[in-house]
Amino acid sequence: MNDNSSTRTLILSAAARLFAADGYDAVSMRDVAAEVSMTPANIYYHFKDKDALIRETLVHVLSAPAPSLETILATTQAPLEVIDAFIDSFVHTMFEDRIFSKLVLRELLDGDVDRLKYVAETVVNHPFSVVARAVADCGGGGDPVLMTVSIIGMIIGHFQMAAMICYAPGGTPEHADPRVVSRHISTLVRSALKAWGSAD
Repeated sequence: MNDNSSTRTLILSAAARLFAADGYDAVSMRDVAAEVSMTPANIYYHFKDKDALIRETLVHVLSAPAPSLETILATTQAPLEVIDAFIDSFVHTMFEDRIFSKLVLRELLDGDVDRLKYVAETVVNHPFSVVARAVADCGGGGDPVLMTVSIIGMIIGHFQMAAMICYAPGGTPEHADPRVVSRHISTLVRSALKAWGSAD
């Protein structure tokens, strides 16, 4: 990694921490510069404005799990195994990488259409297409796009409820264990896909 590349990575990592903690609107280029002990001019040398910085920060953080997921998918051909691998990877990333999960939630809540479109086209569309194709390959009459959205929604929902679940009636800390959550969601998805097939 050359100096220019390592400096950009340093800036992106610092920006990720700040954007995750405080949100896009609350973070300035000056804040990022202070976080990495640089002048604002140094930040602007690498990123033309804050919009460029948040976009590259999102790609930097949200694409981090991609290589490990791609490795899994490269050795997994059966559609159900592809779906299981995606669920397990995404669950563990959401639960174990706080910056990743906070940025996902912040971006969804902020709802900036241009940023969401950029992230979709740059990071999300490939794994989404892989999962939707695997869902379609399982057969049945359901909509593979909606099923893929439902899978992602379940994962995000379980993550959002994790801190509260042990206080719910019958809830235990185990219900917030990513291994348990991953198995649970995979079981639900497999059951739904089986029901689709039997409904034909």
